[in-house]
Amino acid sequence: MEGILERLDRVVEVEFGDLVTSTKMEQNKLRVYIIDESFVDVFNSFSLPDRWAFQWERQHLDNTMYRHDNIPHARWKSISSFPWHFHNGNEENVEWSNFGDDPVENLRNFFKFIRSKIM
Repeated sequence: MEGILERLDRVVEVEFGDLVTSTKMEQNKLRVYIIDESFVDVFNSFSLPDRWAFQWERQHLDNTMYRHDNIPHARWKSISSFPWHFHNGNEENVEWSNFGDDPVENLRNFFKFIRSKIM
């Protein structure tokens, strides 16, 4: 039976082949390498059920990172989409997130955001 990370891997390779150079599966993480030499990590928590993080790492390119996650940090509980929140450019710039319960749709939305930034 295919797991959720394998399904997400297939989605990025099929639907976002214009952005993706390769992918790598690890225990609870899918790493997706992007054409601009950045990468995306998709984490599925082992210890917290239904907890996710989608992080686009660009520190080595322009000192930025973007992450949607639903780890319920008390620090961000005032954000209307809590526990989902969006780190926009860096760890401290946190905003409302448009992510919901469907990891496949979340992945699609995240890669559409990436496409809008680099294409």
